[in-house]
Order: sequence, then structure tokens, then C-alpha cells
Amino acid sequence: MVDLSNADPPLFQARTPPAEPVESAHWRIPTGVPPVASSNFKAFVMLEGVAQIHGSFGIKTVQAGDLVLMNPGVKAGSLSLSPVQVITAYFHPGFVIEQMRWSRPLSDRNSRSLFDQISRWIGGLRSIALESHAFDAVRAHFTLLSDASLPHVPLGDRIARATELIWSLGDILCPPSSLVPFETTETTPRAIRKDVSRALSRMHSEHSTRLRVADLGRVD
Repeated sequence: MVDLSNADPPLFQARTPPAEPVESAHWRIPTGVPPVASSNFKAFVMLEGVAQIHGSFGIKTVQAGDLVLMNPGVKAGSLSLSPVQVITAYFHPGFVIEQMRWSRPLSDRNSRSLFDQISRWIGGLRSIALESHAFDAVRAHFTLLSDASLPHVPLGDRIARATELIWSLGDILCPPSSLVPFETTETTPRAIRKDVSRALSRMHSEHSTRLRVADLGRVD
């Protein structure tokens, strides 16, 4: 039995639905996190330390350099074996599905089948030990999203950074055999085009309904 009597407070309380499409923060976790479930997809990168994550999936040990992904509804807690530092991100399932469609426009899956496919890729909880160059790229995306989640930053900027991160995670998560009928994508994270980033920021900041996906590359 894992003793969580001295565990740190949970990173976020579960909520249905979340207040925003995405939430992100940088955390230091000296002892651990008590079991909590979220209605969102959860992702975090281990910046330093070693921890045991426990839940219905059993116990998994993660360490600095790992990327960890969790499905909605998975209840899990952690025990820090050494002081842990992470950057976390919570994504509304509907937001993830829409961004995956944008990154793979040839997909003809409906929302339910696409959600089921993503959930199977993650398998409840999935940890991935990244090569140093891939980890540096993913960490940069998490850091940009965390910085964009500060109260004074416009929501549009946060949405643009979240899109970058989701597309990057999608490239890492999808094995080549799972890309059909998706477009073939690179296996390393890539930055979102600057014009698309500006368009996303404008679209969400101004709550515009006139912009279409086809217009994204033409927004000044």
C-alpha cells in the first residue's frame, strides 16, 4: 500500500466540463499527489526526479526525460521517490479531437471513433522515454503553453500554444501502422506555422465565426 498521508495537493481538481479548453502549469512535487481523476486528457513531462504513478493500471515508474499521457477518467496518484518537477497540461477531449483532425485532414473518422483511437494509443496511462532531442522539443512546447496559461495572457495565445503541443504529441504517439487513413506525418515534433499561429490567436481572442480552416493561411 502506498502511503499518501503526506502527499502534496492534487495538481488540478477534476471538472466536467473544464472552464477552458486547456490548462497548464509548472509544478514541483516533493512527496506525491493523492489519487484524482480528471474528465480531460492529461499530459506532462518529467523535468527532474523519479516518481511512481499508481492506479487501476498498476504501478509505473517515471523519471526525468519521460513524457506521460493519461486518458480521461483515469484515477491515479503518485509518490515522489526524489523531488519531482513537471509541466502538466489538461486538454478538453473535444478540443483534442478537433486539433487531431486539423493535423490529419484526410481522416474521415467521426468524433467517437477518433476519441476511441486516441484512447487506445494511450491505453489508460502511457509513459514514453524520449530521446534527448525529442524531449527538448516537447519540453519547449510544454513551456510555451505553461507561459501562455498565465492570467494576463490572452486566451488566443494559449489556444495557439496548445495546438502546437497537441500536434507534436500526435506525431510522437501515432505509430506508422496507425496512420491510415491519416496523412503520413513526421515522427519528431514540429513547430506550428507562424501564420496559422496568428490566425488561431485572432480567431479565439476575437471569438470570430467568419474564419474557416481554409482562411487560416491568409490571415494577416
